[in-house]
Amino acid sequence: GRIIKTYVNQTTFMVGSFIPFILFAGACIYQENERNARAHDRSIGEELGIMKRLLFRDNVLQLILFICLINLTPNFDSLYTFYMTDYLKFSTEDLANFSAFATCCYIIGLVLYYYKLQGINPKNFYISTNFILWVLNLSFLLVVLDVLQTWGINIKLFCLLSQGASTFVAELNFMPILAIWCALCPKNLEGTSITLFTGLLNLSANSSLYFGSFLMWLINITETDYHRMWEPIVIQQAYLLVMIVGILFIDFPDPSKVKDEPEENVEEERISIVHSHY
Repeated sequence: GRIIKTYVNQTTFMVGSFIPFILFAGACIYQENERNARAHDRSIGEELGIMKRLLFRDNVLQLILFICLINLTPNFDSLYTFYMTDYLKFSTEDLANFSAFATCCYIIGLVLYYYKLQGINPKNFYISTNFILWVLNLSFLLVVLDVLQTWGINIKLFCLLSQGASTFVAELNFMPILAIWCALCPKNLEGTSITLFTGLLNLSANSSLYFGSFLMWLINITETDYHRMWEPIVIQQAYLLVMIVGILFIDFPDPSKVKDEPEENVEEERISIVHSHY
């Protein structure tokens, strides 16, 4: 936002495109310590069988299903951005300030969870943080319905604090779920397991963008008419509330019981797969 204010758009895109190359160069220079992991001769079919058994362990599949459904909450981020720039007349520098503050809150959330919140009950924590997110997201109605203006509260400051708080809570919200999945990963298939889990999360998160776009088209919100802006907010938070209530009835898997898959179990899986071919 600050670059756009000072330079032309081409400069902004050039800088934004160049930054990932810094990370790429750093990854090439970094020398990772070699790990003397024992090589395995499992076939692709055997590894798929192990992943299938992971998904169908007690409470794992239903947990993944509900997390993906929560991630599928219709996403209206682009609508909020246009609303703030077109209707509230926020500048690109204001949006840059929001983003910078949210990044700081993101880092604070990581540090806080690492040092203070690792031992908390994951289910209670996940439900609580989702409910806080629900309240924070619903509070944007105060902006849309001009309540803050009536109360004499600075809208720009409210949006800044609201985005920071949402980012902070959202980061805390995801950490216990990621910790559970890491603990459930089968031995020597950790990378595959994490890729499967994050892939499902990314699929549902990206689908939420299309879900949100479809609802905006259905409600018929355009860049010249934001008078019905409250409707997508209500729909979004009604969906999230239903999912929060639903997850109350879901039992979270206990990582302590399945943290490391014994080699004999892997061998049994290999034998069962071989027998299934005959």
